[in-house]
Amino acid sequence: MSTPRIITIPPQPPLLPTAEEVTACLEDGGVIVLPTDTVYGLACRVDRPDAVERIFAIKDRPAEKPLPRLVPDPESVRGLVSRVPLVGHRLMRRAWPGALTLILGPGDGIAVRAPDHDFARVVLRASSGVVCATSANASGEPPPRTADEVREALPEGIDLVVDGGPVNGTESTIARVSDDGDIEILRTGALSEEDVQSAAATTIAFVCTGNTCRSPMAEAVLRHVLATELDVAPEELLRNGFRVVSAGVEAWGGSPITPEAADALEDAGIPVPSHRSQGWTPELAGHVDRAYAMTRHHLFAMGPDQPPPRSLLDPSGHDIPDPIGCGPGVYRECLQRLITLIRSRVPEIFTHAPPS
Repeated sequence: MSTPRIITIPPQPPLLPTAEEVTACLEDGGVIVLPTDTVYGLACRVDRPDAVERIFAIKDRPAEKPLPRLVPDPESVRGLVSRVPLVGHRLMRRAWPGALTLILGPGDGIAVRAPDHDFARVVLRASSGVVCATSANASGEPPPRTADEVREALPEGIDLVVDGGPVNGTESTIARVSDDGDIEILRTGALSEEDVQSAAATTIAFVCTGNTCRSPMAEAVLRHVLATELDVAPEELLRNGFRVVSAGVEAWGGSPITPEAADALEDAGIPVPSHRSQGWTPELAGHVDRAYAMTRHHLFAMGPDQPPPRSLLDPSGHDIPDPIGCGPGVYRECLQRLITLIRSRVPEIFTHAPPS
């Protein structure tokens, strides 16, 4: 029985010297055990056919199931797939690095994932060739959470084990993205189907000051308008490729929509959202395709030169005054203006959606 070499990930940087030991083993055609953010994986270079064959034998994996690729970042997919649809780019941008395996390309496609694990990504960047990997367990057995579990379950055929301590233990979610942008969930793992739909959706944001009056009313209006246009219930928008959010440049998290704003929506026959205020943050901005600000102050506070594309909601350049502290009539006037402006923006919003 051969005994694999064991390398322990250093507790602090630099990681590259240790990673280079791992990539040298991969370069020599070795089969390694590598921790990721989900489970421990068996990995080798794609261009080392003997090593690939060994992984199939170690796992007793059916030959018709190709090994997924691991990449350090979305840019690395360019050399693997000739064309990635808009939805695929969104999923890579919003769900990577993370526990989502995407199947891209024509026919059976190529399975690919960018793990959210610092050492694994250093190894992948340092490798001079594409790395393929699969969970380090026999087919049909539970995935391993520790390096010791791997050594007990798979005692033969491994050249090097990277010990990174316990990992999450939940496998990645697998989603096939067709060339037309349709998504099929093949396995639900660490991410739910709703998580995947949310990351793939065309996301529109409205921004005001405190995220309790104007922007949540605008969010409710657009949800209502889109649901009517698509002939679906508002709660089905995400499944139909749209997500609408709102935020405030000075928002305290967790505040509800004001009673006056809720009353105005209800009087107009627009469903009142279940709402808690949130701030406009770089993290939220990274998940938005188009943002509309209520005033020039909000637009400036958002950072107008930063992604995503953003503008005043009113295309004529006028601010939408804050109704806070005013009576019901002012709220109704504000809402009617929001409805008019949002309806005028719908064609533009649909241009951000993948073709149907």
